[in-house]
Amino acid sequence: VEAASSAEPEGRWRPEGAKRPLSSLSLLEVRRAWEELEGSADFRADVSLLRTDQQLRTYLLELHEEDSEKLRLIQLHAAAFASLHRELASGPPLRKPPPPPR
Repeated sequence: VEAASSAEPEGRWRPEGAKRPLSSLSLLEVRRAWEELEGSADFRADVSLLRTDQQLRTYLLELHEEDSEKLRLIQLHAAAFASLHRELASGPPLRKPPPPPR
């Protein structure tokens, strides 16, 4: 996965090589983008940290504000995301959780 172009906020996820917004991609391209996201070690680590419904809601709200294309992919592949979430949340976290706010 490559970093976002300079016209977008830094750190925003984009399918590798994507030059267009998700809304303009074909169904096949959207499917490939989901497969890429689903296989991303960073994404899987993030999902593995979502242990409660509140953590999941917070994550999705943050995506709404910061990375709408990733959220849209999750929405378009809700069943696959739910399955991935159940699988990863039931095992050990793939990354150390951030420290709690002070």
